[in-house]
Amino acid sequence: MRASVLQQNPKLAEQLNALSATLDNDTMLEMNKQVDIDGKSVQAVAAEFLRTHKLP
Repeated sequence: MRASVLQQNPKLAEQLNALSATLDNDTMLEMNKQVDIDGKSVQAVAAEFLRTHKLP
């Protein structure tokens, strides 16, 4: 991440760190399964993830 982007968006680093902390291998595997096997859209899976994880 460029320093200029972080300077323009002061909360971005905190938000990305929080997101990164919730995306472990098991979570990614489950989300990939929902898309690849269950046929859900990427947008639907991502939206559900964000609804269930309170991020800053």
